[in-house]
Amino acid sequence: MSTLPPVTPATNLSDIYPADTVFAPRTTLALTNWVHTDSMRLDTATGMPLTILGNMPLICHENTCTPVIIDFFRRAGIALNGNIITYHDLDKAIAIANQYLLRGQRLIYYYPPPPPLDSDAGLVIPLSLYGWLNDKANLEDLCDAQYLPPSRLYPPGRFMEAADEFHDKTVYLKACFAGASGAGTDIRYCVDSHSRLAAIVWFTARESQLTALRMEVDVPVTSCWCVNLAINESGIRYLGAATQVFSRPGLQSGSLIDPTDQPTSEIINITLAIGNVARQRGYVGIAGFDIGIDASGHAWVFDLNFRKTACTVQILLHDSACRRINGRISQSLGLNIPGPLAPALERLTPFVDSGCFVPQRLYERTPGVDQFSVITAILIATDQDEVNSIEAAINDAINDLLSVPDSVA
Repeated sequence: MSTLPPVTPATNLSDIYPADTVFAPRTTLALTNWVHTDSMRLDTATGMPLTILGNMPLICHENTCTPVIIDFFRRAGIALNGNIITYHDLDKAIAIANQYLLRGQRLIYYYPPPPPLDSDAGLVIPLSLYGWLNDKANLEDLCDAQYLPPSRLYPPGRFMEAADEFHDKTVYLKACFAGASGAGTDIRYCVDSHSRLAAIVWFTARESQLTALRMEVDVPVTSCWCVNLAINESGIRYLGAATQVFSRPGLQSGSLIDPTDQPTSEIINITLAIGNVARQRGYVGIAGFDIGIDASGHAWVFDLNFRKTACTVQILLHDSACRRINGRISQSLGLNIPGPLAPALERLTPFVDSGCFVPQRLYERTPGVDQFSVITAILIATDQDEVNSIEAAINDAINDLLSVPDSVA
């Protein structure tokens, strides 16, 4: 058993949101706008807030909080202190949330809650505000134009006009709609007329769901971060930033926090100004803004996410997780296990006990169903070479479990 000090978040959700708040993240596929492709992924996402809850109630899927999972978090030095209520299916999740609403409490969410939970009276953030803030068509209303890449907006019915403008430039085409996006599913990187036309066709097939199509000129940057803020009635607080790691342009594959690669004070001030606009409109909660810097030192804002982001947990746990083992950097890690969690967690125990592996989210697959178990974590090390070594050792330790046939378990 590890004798290391506990891992505690720099702040927690119950410190940011009003006292009557309940986190109800389960939604439907239709309301996530292509980000999720099956209900299992919706359920796994409900476990992401567990380690940073504070004393806030969380309605999460039962597979994110099994006794095996609770024991593993405890071994890693993470206490799950929140009021955790589990559900089995969507109907149960809705019923539990309704009980809180009847007691006069309000809900927060990643993506819009399903009916009948979507009445503004029961939400900390009204859906109209959530939709407007997260719509990429409104970037100019939130951010000083000097920090936005050259762009054009095309309303539905005129998407084909994007085929000719900036014709000599590499561009990104981005879906605009009243709601949050993510995972790069609604962004297309277009290097030539062929890729641009293919992207326009994809967006045109979905234009009834969009407010506009946004075209941005590709602006090369030397670093790009997701900068996290906490916004509430008492003010705006900078929580930290994670460098975004991309598997290809526009598709993020992970996050890295390195004290030698952090946003400048100017970038932080840009994000605080954006956050203040949202605060004046009534937004409360966590926000994560994608912002980069080019070789000349100019800052560029690419996306504004008014919700908890993929790197929020990493940002909040980073300092504590590094401090207890004299680490310096953290890098995200995601693993999909075809079989049950327990064998994989047993193999990962030495890494947990050494402090170099800190779990963020765990999900136990449902036996007999076409699912996989999920492990997301942060790796703690002194430098990138050590991170790479730890990741290689983890892959060696569980490699045979990654090929277990689905029929096992």
